[in-house]
Amino acid sequence: MFGIIVWTFILIVWVGNIIIRTRPSMKDVEGNGFQILVAVLFIMLSVVNIVGRAISLNSDASPETISETTEVPIEEQTYNGEELYYIEESY
Repeated sequence: MFGIIVWTFILIVWVGNIIIRTRPSMKDVEGNGFQILVAVLFIMLSVVNIVGRAISLNSDASPETISETTEVPIEEQTYNGEELYYIEESY
Protein backbone atom coordinates (compact mmCIF):
# COMPACT_ATOMS: atom_id res chain seq x y z
CA MET A 1 0.00 0.00 0.00
CA PHE A 2 2.88 2.34 0.80
CA GLY A 3 4.30 1.73 -2.68
CA ILE A 4 1.07 2.82 -4.31
CA ILE A 5 1.12 6.04 -2.29
CA VAL A 6 4.75 6.75 -3.22
CA TRP A 7 4.15 6.11 -6.94
CA THR A 8 1.04 8.31 -6.84
CA PHE A 9 3.12 11.13 -5.35
CA ILE A 10 5.77 10.62 -8.07
CA LEU A 11 3.02 10.73 -10.70
CA ILE A 12 1.68 14.02 -9.33
CA VAL A 13 5.17 15.57 -9.25
CA TRP A 14 5.99 14.62 -12.85
CA VAL A 15 2.57 15.67 -14.16
CA GLY A 16 3.21 19.04 -12.52
CA ASN A 17 6.67 19.15 -14.10
CA ILE A 18 5.30 18.43 -17.57
CA ILE A 19 2.59 21.10 -17.12
CA ILE A 20 5.23 23.67 -16.17
CA ARG A 21 7.52 22.66 -19.06
CA THR A 22 4.78 22.97 -21.69
CA ARG A 23 3.71 26.51 -20.70
CA PRO A 24 4.19 29.17 -23.42
CA SER A 25 6.82 30.97 -21.33
CA MET A 26 8.99 27.81 -21.26
CA LYS A 27 8.80 27.00 -24.99
CA ASP A 28 12.28 28.28 -25.96
CA VAL A 29 14.24 27.11 -22.90
CA GLU A 30 17.29 24.98 -23.67
CA GLY A 31 17.00 21.39 -22.43
CA ASN A 32 13.24 21.62 -22.20
CA GLY A 33 12.67 18.77 -24.65
CA PHE A 34 14.79 16.41 -22.56
CA GLN A 35 12.91 17.35 -19.40
CA ILE A 36 9.59 16.68 -21.13
CA LEU A 37 10.88 13.29 -22.32
CA VAL A 38 12.00 12.36 -18.80
CA ALA A 39 8.65 13.51 -17.40
CA VAL A 40 6.71 11.38 -19.89
CA LEU A 41 8.88 8.34 -19.11
CA PHE A 42 8.39 8.75 -15.35
CA ILE A 43 4.63 9.23 -15.83
CA MET A 44 4.44 5.98 -17.80
CA LEU A 45 6.61 4.18 -15.24
CA SER A 46 4.51 5.37 -12.31
CA VAL A 47 1.21 4.43 -13.99
CA VAL A 48 2.54 0.94 -14.77
CA ASN A 49 3.76 0.50 -11.19
CA ILE A 50 0.52 1.77 -9.65
CA VAL A 51 -1.56 -0.60 -11.78
CA GLY A 52 0.83 -3.51 -11.15
CA ARG A 53 0.83 -2.98 -7.39
CA ALA A 54 -2.96 -2.62 -7.32
CA ILE A 55 -3.38 -5.89 -9.21
CA SER A 56 -0.87 -7.59 -6.92
CA LEU A 57 -2.63 -6.22 -3.85
CA ASN A 58 -5.97 -7.43 -5.18
CA SER A 59 -4.70 -10.93 -6.02
CA ASP A 60 -3.16 -11.34 -2.54
CA ALA A 61 -6.61 -11.00 -0.96
CA SER A 62 -8.17 -14.27 0.08
CA PRO A 63 -11.11 -15.37 -2.05
CA GLU A 64 -14.53 -15.23 -0.45
CA THR A 65 -15.50 -18.75 -1.39
CA ILE A 66 -13.12 -21.62 -1.77
CA SER A 67 -14.47 -24.55 -3.73
CA GLU A 68 -12.87 -27.83 -2.81
CA THR A 69 -13.42 -30.88 -4.92
CA THR A 70 -13.38 -34.21 -3.19
CA GLU A 71 -13.12 -37.48 -5.02
CA VAL A 72 -15.67 -40.13 -4.22
CA PRO A 73 -14.14 -43.59 -3.74
CA ILE A 74 -15.18 -46.25 -6.21
CA GLU A 75 -16.98 -48.21 -3.50
CA GLU A 76 -19.31 -45.29 -2.76
CA GLN A 77 -20.23 -44.55 -6.38
CA THR A 78 -23.75 -45.44 -7.45
CA TYR A 79 -24.11 -48.54 -9.55
CA ASN A 80 -25.78 -47.82 -12.87
CA GLY A 81 -25.95 -51.38 -14.15
CA GLU A 82 -22.56 -51.46 -15.83
CA GLU A 83 -19.55 -53.31 -14.57
CA LEU A 84 -16.82 -51.13 -13.11
CA TYR A 85 -13.20 -52.01 -13.82
CA TYR A 86 -10.39 -50.45 -11.88
CA ILE A 87 -7.31 -49.94 -14.02
CA GLU A 88 -4.12 -48.78 -12.34
CA GLU A 89 -2.53 -45.69 -13.72
CA SER A 90 0.97 -46.18 -15.08
CA TYR A 91 3.43 -43.44 -15.82
